[in-house]
Amino acid sequence: MQDADPGYLNLHHQTMQANWHQYMECTSMQAGKLSNKG
Repeated sequence: MQDADPGYLNLHHQTMQANWHQYMECTSMQAGKLSNKG
């Protein structure tokens, strides 16, 4: 993987971060619903 394109790696990293933020928002919302019910 030494010849990997830096531009591709950067784009992939940004996509990973975006997915992570969406995942965190979704989990926090689910946690809020659970705590409200409890």
